[in-house]
Amino acid sequence: MNNEANPNSSRQASSKDRIGAVSDQATAYDHASTIVIACLFVTAGASMFMVEPLLVSALMDVRGFTGVGVGTIIAAELAGSTLAAIVAMAWIKRWSWRPVAFGASLLAVTGNLACLQVPSLESMAALRFATAFLGTGPLYVLGLTLISRSSHPARYFALGIVAQVVYAGTAMLVLPQLGPDLRLAGPLVTIAGICAPGLLLAHRLPGLTVTMHPESGNVGETGEDGERGAGESTNSDDRDTAAPVWPALSALGLHAFWYLGLGALWAFVEVLGADSGLSAQGTGSALAASTLAGVIGALAASVLGERWGTASLFIIAGLAQSVSTLLFAAPLSYPLYLGAALAFQFAWNFGLPYLLAFIAHADKSNTLAVLIPAAQGAGVALGPLLGGVLYDQWGGSSLALATAVIIFVATIAFAGLSRVVARRLG
Repeated sequence: MNNEANPNSSRQASSKDRIGAVSDQATAYDHASTIVIACLFVTAGASMFMVEPLLVSALMDVRGFTGVGVGTIIAAELAGSTLAAIVAMAWIKRWSWRPVAFGASLLAVTGNLACLQVPSLESMAALRFATAFLGTGPLYVLGLTLISRSSHPARYFALGIVAQVVYAGTAMLVLPQLGPDLRLAGPLVTIAGICAPGLLLAHRLPGLTVTMHPESGNVGETGEDGERGAGESTNSDDRDTAAPVWPALSALGLHAFWYLGLGALWAFVEVLGADSGLSAQGTGSALAASTLAGVIGALAASVLGERWGTASLFIIAGLAQSVSTLLFAAPLSYPLYLGAALAFQFAWNFGLPYLLAFIAHADKSNTLAVLIPAAQGAGVALGPLLGGVLYDQWGGSSLALATAVIIFVATIAFAGLSRVVARRLG
């Protein structure tokens, strides 16, 4: 049935169909090409952090930077990506996405390649910040926004996570095999390479033209065929402006808190194995196997989709992750360490798509979901700091117990928030 002919039809859509986008907009974001581009963009946006261990090592060995210096460079990259997400709130519904995607891809490619010629620490930190702020950061925002507005965000977020993990696993497997002359070039060229397809695919994004509605002053976007796209019509804009923002902001806060626990444990997961007497080879093989478990977890989420609800599946994943985290507090044999790492990574990548889909559902303004990278960045930055304090003061067992509590509290808080949002927003 044509929704334009029947204005009441959109009100009859199920809540599942409304997750991440209103029903009459879903088709613009569910095309296979759009989903492929979205998965590419979320991978490009996080690409530096996926090869971070290799890049850190190369910067120290090839450029001679100190540990503090390299930490400054990584912090600058994280700051640029976080700031890009915050600034995106101002343009995501006002600018056409095609030129943004092309420009961001171009700057991401050139910025990463330019880092090969930068000798000083200060210049490298400044260039990494600019590349994240103008290049990979906007790409990440665009990818997340495209998925958020699809009709099956949990499924497509899961596919994006699969793409990220496959990229990271491939890079970690191939790049160390390169010769010493390519230790720095390998990670930087790899990051540039995953960003380069955006130059060719930007025109495949939904064809959007920014328009100003003269009566309301609201900004909307329409497709080349006249269908609504990234922005909304005047009526939709009015409704979105009046929509409460606390559900999305609360969900983003829980996302940051959850990542605080994840980051605190994961930064020291190899150290916990070594403290229990496990060999470096043993912990390495366990963590490599856990990466595969993460892929399986994300694939499982992509298969299940939202058929059992986003909230219930995230709660199951969160509780399972709390239990797996507690296992790290015990004296670790290799089988126990392996099992804990497998369960932790599986639950992480299985639950994350549902949390992201919930944020998309709670964001009725279609604007706040762009802050997902900022929420993740806060957890990623503060988690290892918290983990370091806990480990230094009370040891690995206390670190594992504390992070298990954080993950459990985040899960229970999410369960309560999901019930409130279901009653208020449907």
